[in-house]
Amino acid sequence: MKVREEPIMAVRAFKVLLDSSTDFVEETVVATEGGAPTGIKKHKTKAMKDDYKIKMKDPSRYPDTHMADGDHPTIVMRRGQNDCISFFNAEEFVLFTQRDPEIDEDFSAPDSPFIDGGGNPLTYKVSDDQGPAHVPGTERYIAGPYTVANNANNQRFYKFAVVTKSGKILDPDLVMEP
Repeated sequence: MKVREEPIMAVRAFKVLLDSSTDFVEETVVATEGGAPTGIKKHKTKAMKDDYKIKMKDPSRYPDTHMADGDHPTIVMRRGQNDCISFFNAEEFVLFTQRDPEIDEDFSAPDSPFIDGGGNPLTYKVSDDQGPAHVPGTERYIAGPYTVANNANNQRFYKFAVVTKSGKILDPDLVMEP
């Protein structure tokens, strides 16, 4: 009997560059798939948006969400594919993750979509200082790399937030593929 093997997909790696040099924190997401640059907009599909609406606590609020905004970056990570994400900034920051508050909670999923290299769940992380001699100033502080936690796809929709040492805040979306 021949065993069916699942196709191996190329690893997606996300580098989230945080810029807190203005009044707000802005993010730039640099994504690669299999080592080659890739865009993140193509992963925010109509099916994903429809699933988001269905799972919302109040679907009438959909037009006010980041998921409805075609220009808002949404990071889509896959379970079991070793997809990873790291966050960088010139100043110290704290990274928080949580279930998307607009979505009905699935308690079979973890509170955080990420685990660190030791398999520990991430709910918050104070960035690590890599030192000025180690990296350029814009990437001095790092949180990550993180991979997708087991069963994060059960909840599927998460948020992350960044709060910088100077008190600036960023609040983007995360989606785990089924």
